[in-house]
Amino acid sequence: MSLKVNSNKDFESTLNELEKIVSNMESGNADLEALVQNYQVGIELLSNCRSKLSNAEINIKEINKKLENSTSISNDP
Repeated sequence: MSLKVNSNKDFESTLNELEKIVSNMESGNADLEALVQNYQVGIELLSNCRSKLSNAEINIKEINKKLENSTSISNDP
């Protein structure tokens, strides 16, 4: 059974959902089927978090590059 994870959620919501799943799995109260299902959803949420972090890192690098370029231009005599 495949569950669809909403990849449009913001990072914090996705991370919060992932933390709830991990907590539920660690509680030891779920049966095997629920554990497998939670694992699948957790992997998808983790992938979404990593993707959002990667995109944020790329954006930060681009901003820093633009800042460096504008600083070097304004420092030229």
